[in-house]
Amino acid sequence: MFKKLSCSLLVLCVSQSSIARPLSEQAGWDSTLSLNALYISGHSQLSTSSENRTTNSLTNSGKSTSETLVIPLNKIFYTFDSLKTQLYFDANNADQITTNGFQYEFGMKHQFYDDSKLTFAVFPKLSVYNEVWEDPFLVGSDREETKQKVGGGRIAIEQIFASPFTVKYAIASSSIEDELSGQTNSLTSDEITLLNRDSIYQRFSIETMFPIQKRIFLKPTLEKNQRDADGAANSYEDYALKLGVLIFRERSFWATTLSMGVQNYEATNPIFDKKQDLVYGSLSSIFSYKEPLNLRNWNWNLLGAYTQKKSDISFYDSRSIFISTGMSYQF
Repeated sequence: MFKKLSCSLLVLCVSQSSIARPLSEQAGWDSTLSLNALYISGHSQLSTSSENRTTNSLTNSGKSTSETLVIPLNKIFYTFDSLKTQLYFDANNADQITTNGFQYEFGMKHQFYDDSKLTFAVFPKLSVYNEVWEDPFLVGSDREETKQKVGGGRIAIEQIFASPFTVKYAIASSSIEDELSGQTNSLTSDEITLLNRDSIYQRFSIETMFPIQKRIFLKPTLEKNQRDADGAANSYEDYALKLGVLIFRERSFWATTLSMGVQNYEATNPIFDKKQDLVYGSLSSIFSYKEPLNLRNWNWNLLGAYTQKKSDISFYDSRSIFISTGMSYQF
C-alpha cells in the first residue's frame, strides 16, 4: 500500500505558496533533507501489500491492511548567479501523473522579470519501489509482483504574465514488466488484450490563487487526466476539481485541499462484463511550523489524507488513510 500512497506525502509537501518570490536567496547549492514517520491503512485489490497477496473473490475490494514506515526524502538545487535560473533534483516529485510509488525528477526553473516562472522537468523510466501484480485477477493463489516502469516529462508556467494563473502539462509512458492480466480467467486472446496495462498518461491543469482575508487564500484547480492504454478496458478520461484553503502565519503554514473527480472508461472489462467507471474524493491537510524550539533551518511537518474511490465494479473500490509527521532541514 505504501507504494501507492507514498506520493501523498509529496503532494502535501509541495511549495507552500505560489506568491511571487525569488527562486533562492543566494546563488549556489542548496538542499532540503526530511525524515518522516508514516502510518497508512486502507483496502485496495491493487495494493501489493503482503497481507493482500491472495484474494478468494473478485467481488470485493481487498483486505484491510496497515503499515508504519520511516522514509527519508531529499531535494537538491543549484541556483545561478542571476537568481533567476535553477537546476534541481527531486527524489520524489509531487506532480505525479500515474499511480506509481516514486518518481525521480531532474528539472530546470526560470523566473522571468514579471515574476512568472517556467519549469521543465524529465523523470527517467525507473522501477525502484514501483510494483504491481502480474495478474491482479488471480483467485485462490498468491499473486506475484512485477515491476512498473514510468518515464516522461512535464512543463509548468506559474503566474503567467504576472497573473494569478498557473498551467501545467505532463506526459508519461508506463510499462509493466510481466503483464499477465486475465490469463487465468478463461478469456480469449482479444479479451486478454483489452486488459493490457501499458499506457500513455497525459495531464493538463489550470489553477489560480487569490486572497479572501489577510494571509488567507483560496486555491481552485481544474484538471483533466487521460490514459491511453494498450488495453482499451484500462483507457479513460478523468476530470477533477480541487479547492484548497491556505493560511500563512509568521512561523507556520496550514493548507487543506478537497478533491473530487470522475473517471470514464473507454471499453468494457471482459472479466466483469462492464466498464469500471468510478468517482473519487479526497481530503488532505498539512501543517508546517518553522524553527520549532528555535532550531535554526528546521521545520516540523504534520500531514494527513483520506481518499476513497467508488467504482461500478466493486473490485476497483478503494479507501486509504494516511498520517505522517517529520522534520526537515535546509542546508
